[in-house]
Amino acid sequence: MQIDNIKYIINSIKKESLNFFGNDMKFDILEVKDIPNYITNSHFSSIELNHNEKLIISLDIEDNLFNNLFDKFFKDSVSAHEKDELIEALPDEIINIVVGLAIRNFPDEYKDFTLGVPLKLTKEEIYDSLEKNISLSCKIITSEGSLTCTVIYKK
Repeated sequence: MQIDNIKYIINSIKKESLNFFGNDMKFDILEVKDIPNYITNSHFSSIELNHNEKLIISLDIEDNLFNNLFDKFFKDSVSAHEKDELIEALPDEIINIVVGLAIRNFPDEYKDFTLGVPLKLTKEEIYDSLEKNISLSCKIITSEGSLTCTVIYKK
């Protein structure tokens, strides 16, 4: 996979993230920037895309932004015993939405990627993948906090 195609894919992920967080969730988008480093916050999810090649997409959400998202999704309708499960599940739901919509914008040769289930990777596994593979990241800063989108091309 050429670096231009990885850039196209990160831009598709960025576009759908901006749409989701800005238009759907109504957070003000303050800044969008490409970043060299990936910083893992408390709330992250990764998902694999497979075809002839393999990509891992990760979304990493800062606590304040995550808490505001949680409130928008569930309002006050969550019992105390459900909350922990929902906190665990929400990043996976968000990555499914964003990446699922982004696939439609991929270059034609990558439209056949299949979306896997969210991966339960540790921070160490993500850092290991970043060191061994090609990756691109961008940071979206909203009025409520930031998120990082990363595409890892597994060599």
